[in-house]
Amino acid sequence: MKTLNLEVLQVRSFKIDSLRALAAAALVAPILLFGAYALVSYHAAFRSAEMKAAHLSSILQEHAQRTFEGIHIALAHVDHQLAELDDQRVRTSKVAWDEVKRIQRIAPQLGSIFVVAADGSNLLTTREFPASGKDFSDRDYFQAHKEPMNSIFLGRAYLGKISKEPIFNLSIRRSGDGFNGVIGSSANISYFQEFYRTIGDSDENFTVVLMREDGEILARHPAVNVEAGVPPARVALKGSLRQVSYAKSNIDGEHRVFATSRVGMFPAYVAYTVAARSIRKRWIEDMLMPAAIAGSVGAVLLLLSLFALHRAQREAYALGQLHDEIERRRKVEASLFQSQKL
Repeated sequence: MKTLNLEVLQVRSFKIDSLRALAAAALVAPILLFGAYALVSYHAAFRSAEMKAAHLSSILQEHAQRTFEGIHIALAHVDHQLAELDDQRVRTSKVAWDEVKRIQRIAPQLGSIFVVAADGSNLLTTREFPASGKDFSDRDYFQAHKEPMNSIFLGRAYLGKISKEPIFNLSIRRSGDGFNGVIGSSANISYFQEFYRTIGDSDENFTVVLMREDGEILARHPAVNVEAGVPPARVALKGSLRQVSYAKSNIDGEHRVFATSRVGMFPAYVAYTVAARSIRKRWIEDMLMPAAIAGSVGAVLLLLSLFALHRAQREAYALGQLHDEIERRRKVEASLFQSQKL
């Protein structure tokens, strides 16, 4: 009988230890599972953001490439139209001006088309007739085209001398013997900014940057002041048609995902960026529901385990009391039996 009771107590003790382990597992297991899921979903959130940024970057690249190609075609057409005219006729011919103006009106991104003589003086601009004759010999495009080059030149962003608006220029060398001047177009930065404003989700804290291959920023959303001398982008660009990288913005100081694409054969890149902070914020919002579910399941399992443990402990206590009572009675009976023998 004593051996049987001892075995029962051992079984009860093993059951209590098992229930204690189950209660601990009910608390720890949901935490570990949720932690593993959170880690996987964290990396998935950044991969998803990278893929979305790369997709939007390709859309922006196509837009910029079509725009630049349209400008290039327009400049080549103007060069062909003015090929037979000398500088004086280009400056004074209203017919020539009307034809160039008609070409400029075809595309909204063409803020103006202009012709600069070999000495830097303004021969023609679609912003006014006749041209004021302002000196543009200090402009980067004029200095670049003094050297023989067959490609289109993409200038820096600045305020136009005539328009007083933020622009950047695309230009080609004017046909002729030697250096015969420059034909260029002032692209309105506001045109690009208006398109970029609609491309992303505002809660992503996104930016769009159109830049030259040296990192010089041409257009950006949110807008920046071109007069303030915007520092060049810090993303490594050369030698890569498309890339996704992480860098700290030198404008707003945010750590961002940069998805960049080269604009065709032009010396320019366009980048769609997302703040890493916004990706983490969205990830936290997405984790609220799984966290609530994991917490609820863990709490239910823990309560059930504690209830079973409490019940088992009460049964073990009662069984222990019964065992003690039986042992006490056995001793009394043994003593009584010994007394009867005596």
